[in-house]
This record gives sequence, structure tokens and C-alpha cells, in this order.
Amino acid sequence: MTAHRRTASDVRLEINQAIDLTDNDDGSPGGNTDETDDIDLIDEDEDEFLNHPLVPNDSYRGYYPTQPPGLPPPPYDSQEGEAYRLVADDEEDGSSPLEAMEAEDGTNQNGPLNSFRYPRSKRSRSGNPYPRELKKFIAGAVFMIINFVATTVALSVTHERVPRYDPLPDIILDFFRYQHWALTASECLLSIQCATAFLICIFHKHRFIVLRRLFLLLGLLYGYRAVTMFVTVLPIANPEYQCDPKLSDEGKVLTVTIVLMRAIKIMSGFGLTMNGNHVYCGDFIYSGHTMTFVLAYLVMLEYTSKRLYVLHWVAWINAITGVALLLMARGHYSIDVIVAYWISTRLWYLYHSMACNSQLKQASPTNYFTRIWWWTFMRWFEENVKTGPIPNGFNLPLPKALCKSLRTKSRTLVNETSRLTRNRQRKYKEEA
Repeated sequence: MTAHRRTASDVRLEINQAIDLTDNDDGSPGGNTDETDDIDLIDEDEDEFLNHPLVPNDSYRGYYPTQPPGLPPPPYDSQEGEAYRLVADDEEDGSSPLEAMEAEDGTNQNGPLNSFRYPRSKRSRSGNPYPRELKKFIAGAVFMIINFVATTVALSVTHERVPRYDPLPDIILDFFRYQHWALTASECLLSIQCATAFLICIFHKHRFIVLRRLFLLLGLLYGYRAVTMFVTVLPIANPEYQCDPKLSDEGKVLTVTIVLMRAIKIMSGFGLTMNGNHVYCGDFIYSGHTMTFVLAYLVMLEYTSKRLYVLHWVAWINAITGVALLLMARGHYSIDVIVAYWISTRLWYLYHSMACNSQLKQASPTNYFTRIWWWTFMRWFEENVKTGPIPNGFNLPLPKALCKSLRTKSRTLVNETSRLTRNRQRKYKEEA
């Protein structure tokens, strides 16, 4: 038995027959063939009914004023009912998609759909997506200096608590043969790595943003290092390393003045042994040398063009070699290097992930990064910076007027040289 498919014409025929059998209002039988009384069904395409919107477009125009007519509303989040939309490439970020719903007095007439607000940035008024903001730059520098001083003070106190034990067993240190010259070589490579990264920061087009980010990360790393080296003191990894004698051996007591003098001595040598001022032991967990190697490499990788891959590879090889020489010199245990690499890279990735994503810079119930204690500093540093990676470019760190004058003179010199060259070539052609 085959099923018969009813078409629109069959339905129309049945309805017409039913109307014929029905009496009119005056009691006469149906069957009026008048054109006004005949019911005619239009055979329309099924796609028109399938594509018909279930919700009228005008019902959500108040919530989505930017949505063009004739299109379905944007999708909702399955948990909080939040609405999301795609942002155009030329659209200024930092503004909420629900700002159009707000009245002039700042109140939301349609009720809050999102649990957070995008902060209004200053660049919407100044027009600069990457402002210098010297106040934040100075605050970052002060934060780094305070934590660096805290590290040196912690080392000054920890020096008196270093135990007189044999070095702890370390499988990597046991694999390398001790080399007395390796520590100096490692610090020479470290100096080159730091100088290169510092020059990149100084000549970067957005140097103030890059430097204040670096200051905040260095301050965090120095602060964590001051805590870790103070709470757990390991025995000296290199028994041949000459440390200053302890005050307890001479019958003296550690005072605040002595601690500050030691801190000044360490800072004068930038924490390097080859300067002769790093004569205090106990700064093991975690490795400051490894931390600096990794940060300098990440600066070169992030804030230079991807086309400079040769520089990136050289910096990576330099960092690996410097850390290997540090272990060969027994300057640190292997655990110091591993922890330094882990915390340096994780902090770098955390900060730049939050700085490059507007959702992570907003306080909301689903943004668990807000529970990090330094998240407030990050948000303050990045609130007026355009969301996304900073465009890389380089210029001279000079005042704008001087740079403009030098640029004008260089262009004049190039044009004059080109004019003389063209005249000389024209003269040679005429003589020929």
C-alpha cells in the first residue's frame, strides 16, 4: 500500500466542497460561485514558513539597537543570559554593547543583562589608543624598586641562617663537572641578554607601556623571591664558594643598620657575583639569574617583529647556555632553576592574557582572575590601552619636536642627494 501525499490543490478542493454543503446565513444552500465568497488557498513555498522568525524583530530592538532589521537576535549565554556580539575591526573597544540602552543619567532602562560594565577609557576623548601615562610608569618603577630592596633585605637576613650542611643531592648537578669559571661566563651572557632587552624597551614606540608592564612583573618576581628565600634556607650548593663570615661567628648581633648596609652593597653590584659585591649566601629558591634570562627572552619575543626570528633564536640559545653554565658553576640547585622558569613564564602569560582580552579586565562572577591580588594593578595599568597585542615599532626616545626636526632634515638630505644623482645621470646621458 502506498501513501497518498496530499497537495495544496487537494486541500483547496475539499474546502470548496465543504462550503458548497453549508447553508448560507439566509437559509439558502451554499454553492455561491461569487468571486468574493470563494476561498482560494495560495500554494506558497514551504521555505517561507520554515524561515519565518518565531519572535518578531521589533521585540528585541530595544535590547539590541545595533541589530539590523530582518535578522534574528544575537545568541544568549546558557548560564547567565548574557548577550554577545561580534565587534568590527575599526570599532573602538572598551565600550559596552549595552551602553545604548542607558539613559543620559546613566541608569539602565531595560535592566542589566551583563554582570559587569566596560570601563570608559580616556582614549575615547584623547584619541590615543596607547597613552604614555607617566604616572603609571613611575608607579611601576617604584613598585619594582620596593620589591628589589625587599629581596636584598631578605638575603641580608637569610645569610645568617644558612645551615652548615653538605650540598643536597641533585641529579643534574651530579651529572655536570664543576667549573669555577662557568659562573662568570653565565653572568656575562646575562648582561648581554639584559642589555639587548633593555634597548628594545627603550627604543620601542610604546616604551612607557612596555616598561611599566616589565616593572610590575619584575616587582612581583622579586617580591615572591624575597618570601621564598626567607622561609626556606638551603645549604650552599657549592662548598668552594666564599661567603662572608656570619655575625654569630664573631659574637655580634644583626642590627637594622647592618642589614641596610648589606642591602646597599648587594644593590650596588646589581646582584651579580662578578662585581665582587655579592658575598652573601642563601638566595637559592628561586634563581634570580634564570628569572632574568627568561624575562629578557620573553621581552624580545613579544615586543619585536616575528621577522626577527634570528634574534629570537639567539636569545633562546643564550638563555639555555647561561642557565647550563649556572648549574655547572653550582650557583643554584636544579629546583631553583625549575621554579624560576615556571613562575616567570606563568606570570608573563597571565598578565599578557589579561591585558589582551577585554573580558579578563572586567570584574565579573565568571572571571576568577579577579581573585589574584595584583589584578587591580594590572587593570589600572591597562584600562586605557587598546585591547590586544601592542603593535611593534621603534623610534628614538627623544622629544617629539626634536624627532620631527631630525626627520625633516633627513628627508631634505635624502631628497637633495636624489636630485644630485638624477642631475649627474642626466649629464652623463647628454654627454654620451
